[in-house]
Amino acid sequence: MTVDIAALALKSGNAAILRGGSAASHTNEMLLSIIRNALRACSAPVDAVQSIDEYGREGATALMNTRGSVDVLIPRGGSDLIQHVVQNARVPVIETGEGNVHVYLDESADPDIARNVAMNAKTSRPSVCNAAETL
Repeated sequence: MTVDIAALALKSGNAAILRGGSAASHTNEMLLSIIRNALRACSAPVDAVQSIDEYGREGATALMNTRGSVDVLIPRGGSDLIQHVVQNARVPVIETGEGNVHVYLDESADPDIARNVAMNAKTSRPSVCNAAETL
């Protein structure tokens, strides 16, 4: 979600402050570095995409209470996370659903790889917000 959210924010003329899950902390750190390097290469404002991952849950809580500095929070994740933000934030929140994740397989896809991707997308962790619902 790190790249998707950053891209949507930038495309709409906004900045983004990201907070990723701890299970993907190294990946998110690398993705943020790539995004910021790309912004720098395009002479775009590098600080338009930032992260509070290093501050953990305390940082997320502080962000949720930063009235006057944060325009809106858009929590992405499981139901528990979304409800926590909706119930505890002191800044505006756009409540998102848990999503409807699609896996599209092009006719050129390798059948063995496609089978593995489809199985992993639904069965490895079926309760997470990015588990596939539609193939």
